Amino acid sequence: MKKFNIILTFSMLLLSFNILAEPLSAAKKEMINELMVFTGNAKRAEERALNGAYEFANIIRQSSPDFPPTLLEIVVEEMNNKIHSELDSGNPIRDIVTEIYHENFSSAEIKELLRFYQTPVGKKITSLASSMREETASEINLWWQSLMPEIMEKSEARFKAEGMKQ
Repeated sequence: MKKFNIILTFSMLLLSFNILAEPLSAAKKEMINELMVFTGNAKRAEERALNGAYEFANIIRQSSPDFPPTLLEIVVEEMNNKIHSELDSGNPIRDIVTEIYHENFSSAEIKELLRFYQTPVGKKITSLASSMREETASEINLWWQSLMPEIMEKSEARFKAEGMKQ
């Protein structure tokens, strides 16, 4: 019985969070859209969606080198057609990102973020974010490359110790 009461209390608590959740008003949606423009997140999300077909193709090429290239081209073309059709008939990507912002930030927090991104520091982080992400990825790749000789050496020693051929 005690277990049932704990489960019931926990369930009611979860339901109360949904009931008390702030609805997505038109005003909040507009603030979120403005924030996405400031941060570039809407554009990046759309680019990510558009690049998805090419990323998919690269994964298939690497994992299944015998996959017929013509078939892969057709699949990629159909993926791109569908993505463009979806984007042209509305903006599902912006809707997805808007919902994520809505779930994670209150209207007051969105207002604060908008004020921040309009300051000199906010504008600076926005203008540098893309190049900083690229630089970070590049530096992490270099770091990984520096680790590979030791990783390979230790892996080869283990292969040999376990009688495995390379």
